[in-house]
Amino acid sequence: MTKIIHPIAGAVALTTVATFWLSTAFAEMLASHASVTVVKTAIPWGSLLLVPALAVTGGSGSSSLRSDALA
Repeated sequence: MTKIIHPIAGAVALTTVATFWLSTAFAEMLASHASVTVVKTAIPWGSLLLVPALAVTGGSGSSSLRSDALA
């Protein structure tokens, strides 16, 4: 089960971070000051997705290592 959950949670975390970075970069380069404010305000709300995804990734990776060590 952890072999399925780990890559999915890792992909969600990586996609979330990439979305944060790209949206900030595009807003800073191409958008108005109001758009930059909206993007930078939305990023902390995105951490509600990022933090659990990172926790699941770490937990499933640790669990996978323990189960492999016992085998």
